[in-house]
Amino acid sequence: MSRFLPLILISLLLAVSCRRVESNYNIEQADHPAGRHILAPGMGTLGLIEEGKIIVYYFMPEKDVWMQDKTSQFFIPEDNRGLLSLGMGTLGVLGEQQIDFYRLDQENHWRREDRFTFRLPRRYNRLLAVKMPWEMGVLAAEMNNHLEFFYHDGHSEWRHDETASFRIPDGIDHYFSMGNMTIAVVSDNKLGLYYLHPEGDWRFLDQSSLVLKLPDNYEAIIPFEPGIIAILKDNLLSFYELNMSERRWEVDRGMDFYLN
Repeated sequence: MSRFLPLILISLLLAVSCRRVESNYNIEQADHPAGRHILAPGMGTLGLIEEGKIIVYYFMPEKDVWMQDKTSQFFIPEDNRGLLSLGMGTLGVLGEQQIDFYRLDQENHWRREDRFTFRLPRRYNRLLAVKMPWEMGVLAAEMNNHLEFFYHDGHSEWRHDETASFRIPDGIDHYFSMGNMTIAVVSDNKLGLYYLHPEGDWRFLDQSSLVLKLPDNYEAIIPFEPGIIAILKDNLLSFYELNMSERRWEVDRGMDFYLN
């Protein structure tokens, strides 16, 4: 047996070294294969991950048409472990121990912002981006069946918001961030919402008109902007907006985006 031990060790080392680390995908869509190549960089844009870069599209409401922004495509750094978007033209590139962030400047160049580098928690199950209106978003990490939130102080530090911990409900199929400290939970093909109340606790919006019946056999839900989602089915992204003043969901068919 001892004479075979070196061969066994070499085989194990080769297996570990050859193990493929997945890259170039939206980590928030890890459980939804059809949506892994789609993300929303913010400022009303969609991004499609293709051949090592993100192709950016913007919507022209006066013509009800999506146009490719050829000046804003993002060339994805190699050796990444996935991507996520914090909105407002901010993309995160996941590494082994940290997330590096890139921001789109006024000249349509993506520039790395070292002051935003986020050191990953030692133990976490999942990462979420929480988009915020008119400012860079917040990061959330699932740890011990809770979402823990981290915000950047505007200078050089990410800080843990210990007052906003969200306990993930039992028995749900899926959850994601709707932005602006609102969490969507999916169960039995329906989408419900929790929001962070000013008093510091999370509350469920139980009004029936705010519970969205999802299309049968949908493939993915892409958080687009705070309060807006895109639902993928049959290569079509349909956009739904939460209208809180009217207390209802609205679908904008003019924004339909067809994937090739």
